Amino acid sequence: MPTEEVYRKSGTGETPSHNWGCGVKTTNKSLLRKDFTLIELMVVVSIISILACLLLPAMQMVKERSRQLLCVNNLTQCGLASLLYAQDYQGDIHRYYFDGTVEKLWYEALIDNGYLADKNKNFILCPLWPPEKFSRYQTYGNRMDNIPSRYNKKSGAGNYIRLWSIAYPSDFIVLADTVSNSNGKQVYVIYLSDPAGALHLRHSGHANIWFADGSVKASSKNDIKESVLKELPGSTPIVVSDKSCTFISINP
Repeated sequence: MPTEEVYRKSGTGETPSHNWGCGVKTTNKSLLRKDFTLIELMVVVSIISILACLLLPAMQMVKERSRQLLCVNNLTQCGLASLLYAQDYQGDIHRYYFDGTVEKLWYEALIDNGYLADKNKNFILCPLWPPEKFSRYQTYGNRMDNIPSRYNKKSGAGNYIRLWSIAYPSDFIVLADTVSNSNGKQVYVIYLSDPAGALHLRHSGHANIWFADGSVKASSKNDIKESVLKELPGSTPIVVSDKSCTFISINP
């Protein structure tokens, strides 16, 4: 039963409060609630906007870094397939085949011989640059020029790199991020001296490159120059592209 509280004041119109045995007193007086003012709301919104602006660049960097790592993984898969091909073909890596009718690109030889899967070809290109999805001629580039004659093999309509003959495999560029000056997209060839298939510094000033020793490195333009000139004459022209597709001569 509720406990009755004695009125201390009577006839004053004051409403008594009651204790219903639960330790809480109730009253019918209106509770005052303080709403947010417009200024306070504007301050909160401004703080949220500032935090979002601070976090957005960091999130973009994380996203780009994850794509760069995916690119490294893609190149590693393509490189491993090339090594397996070389083991079965006396150390030769397929570059290009054309007999006037049939054309076979570097990765098509790997697919046709079972070294790469045919089901999903999106790993044959960098996910960070157009076309972003597989297109026959817009993939990682395969080296086509400035190859010392002792490493270059021609057999019928086929062209190959003698992988096992390379003196400095950790500096010999085989597969890499490329871009074409004709459409600004990836391209299946590497031309060290021609912007038609230039190495592309799309990853924070670096190009991901697969070297003949099986390693993948994020290489700056200075790294590229040093690697190319390891065996080629110092007068060898070298052209690269920055991320904005501005083509730069880095040698001589």
